[in-house]
Amino acid sequence: MADLAEQFVGGLVRAKRLASATRNERRLVEPAVDISDLFSQMHINSMLPVAGPRPGCSTIPKEVPIDQSRPCFEVALVGKPVTRRVNKGYASILYGIVYISVSSNAHPRVHQYAYAGGVRFCKLDSNCASAHRSVVALAQRWRLLT
Repeated sequence: MADLAEQFVGGLVRAKRLASATRNERRLVEPAVDISDLFSQMHINSMLPVAGPRPGCSTIPKEVPIDQSRPCFEVALVGKPVTRRVNKGYASILYGIVYISVSSNAHPRVHQYAYAGGVRFCKLDSNCASAHRSVVALAQRWRLLT
């Protein structure tokens, strides 16, 4: 089932448009699952998986609604520094964890997903590369949201 979580996130990363992502993910997700929010956030902020999938949703915050009675997996995502028009000379790096609940029937599918994350700001001319490396290192040690 871990490869289902990996295929789900990988398919969202590889797809160029929401329509193709929806078409490709149809066989992986249950009909009620809407992937548009996660797809948009991943593509706008150039987010890529850096760790996972890890079984069990041990780092899930209490306010994130996800069915933990089913098999659950975590995938850590980190975005590339994205310049913002509002703050000239600064960029933001989005990071977070996608929690993926999987149905455990004969043909497992993504039953539900949730995303929890944050943002780190950096100055473009001095510390964006080191800030990005720091966030990736935290993600690989599963210390993003703690």
